[in-house]
Parts: sequence; structure tokens; C-alpha cells
Amino acid sequence: MAYNDLTSKLEAAMKAVVDALALSGVTVNTGVEEETLAVPFVVCAADGTTEEIKSTGIFRCSARVVVASSADDTSLVDHRARVASVFDAFLDDAISTTLSAQVADFYVYDVSYTGQPSSMENRQLKNTLEMEIVCCASDIT
Repeated sequence: MAYNDLTSKLEAAMKAVVDALALSGVTVNTGVEEETLAVPFVVCAADGTTEEIKSTGIFRCSARVVVASSADDTSLVDHRARVASVFDAFLDDAISTTLSAQVADFYVYDVSYTGQPSSMENRQLKNTLEMEIVCCASDIT
């Protein structure tokens, strides 16, 4: 039986996608409180799951990718360029396959995008890509 820490597997897969972008000077984190991080950063978080079909192990996970920059050290143009790089990596037709390939015993069926809020908090520019990801903690290929 596969190890079933689905949210950790999803966060690790999302982090691997962002790590592959090799963003200069940006820390990439999983499932941590954003308030404790030094900017610039990216957070990949899976916030909760609901089983799609009873007793199948297939879950719908609420997930988000947060891109943050300091308004004091980063121009809005540079922040938006960083956001575009990260979001484009996830807003890709092959994202289910890409995420599935990042972690052993993990498979993504579908990714739906639910929002892209932006804000400025404590002099931090933040953009978030919100997703619902249907996945399971085993390799079905």
C-alpha cells in the first residue's frame, strides 16, 4: 500500500514544479505560515481534502501557490514577471502529468483553477493561484 500523506505529496510535487523554474533569490516553501517567511518567496500549500468517490482513495484537494515580493525591494513590473513565470508553470495543459511525475506513488487526475487573488499586506505584494486538484496517493500508471 502506498504512503497516503496526500497533502504532503501534493505540496512536494507543486514545489518541484516551482523549483524547476530556478527563480533567483526566491525561497520555495511548502505548507508553512506565510507570515514567518522573508520575501521574496513562493509557498505551495495543500489546504484540505475531500474524497471524490467513497473508498477509492481519490481526493479533491484545495491547493494554492502564493508568490510574494517586497514592495520596498521589488518593482511591480518585476513582481508581475515572477508571478507570470510561476503561474504559467501551473496554467499548462500538461500540469496533471507534470505534477504526477514529480513524486513517487502519486497521480493527478485533474486540475481546476478557482481564483487568482492579489493583495498588498505589510508591504508585501502577493498573488495567489487557487486550485482544486483531484489526485490520489498511488501511482496508477
